[in-house]
Amino acid sequence: MRTLKTAAILAAASALALSTGCTVMGGALMGSSMWGTGPMMGQGGISAVNGNSVVCLGTTADNVAANDAVYQVSGRVVETLYAWDGQLPAGFDNLVPCWTDVETATVIEDENGDRWTVGYAWLDGGGWDMTPGIYDQGAVELLVRHNPGTDSAGFVLSDTRGDMLYAMEAGRDLPALQQGDVPGIDVRTGNTVGRFNDACGGKEMVSVVFESEDDELELNPGDDQGMEADGNYYTVCSIESFERETQDDCSDDVQSEVSWVVFR
Repeated sequence: MRTLKTAAILAAASALALSTGCTVMGGALMGSSMWGTGPMMGQGGISAVNGNSVVCLGTTADNVAANDAVYQVSGRVVETLYAWDGQLPAGFDNLVPCWTDVETATVIEDENGDRWTVGYAWLDGGGWDMTPGIYDQGAVELLVRHNPGTDSAGFVLSDTRGDMLYAMEAGRDLPALQQGDVPGIDVRTGNTVGRFNDACGGKEMVSVVFESEDDELELNPGDDQGMEADGNYYTVCSIESFERETQDDCSDDVQSEVSWVVFR
């Protein structure tokens, strides 16, 4: 049973979601798809227009293999860069390439003075930037996983106690983050919640389940909610989750996607 303190903090998390791009029109915080009652196709009240995410990584460090599947860094957040004011340098993603443009990058400096730049974005179906920011400027632990040869990548940022600050998955065709990567929260796909056809064929939309010892959420694509994990309170946003039934001739060859962001 949730205490009044828990309820109050979750309410604060909900308010934070409203101010950081997790909800545009409604969302789970208001009892519906985040895309409101706009054009729907198929079943389950899932919008045909959701979004996607991207995670990429670069470094100034020498002798780092560009095709490694996992990178772990201890350091300190020194700055956040934004594409809108021209701060993102060209070619910063020399380890994990950005499959599309990113809007935000967080720079972490390790004990050797080398810088690691994590680029990330949540872009909605219209291309608008929905990315929640990272505001912590302290000592952190960074984990980045990448499936070489694919656009699938994810990252987790934690404090030195091991408590998660921020995690994003851009799981295009394959999941990037593995079980145990996100402290206190297990993530898995759930049930089919709707379907629709686009220019590339049929899509089955699926839910995503986020489970901790304290809470469990099952979110449809585009939904968001607050949850408790390891004594912390997080905003959880399901960005996109689908499996393609068929593939017609089109430029988008992604057969499935499970993308999400969790932050506090």
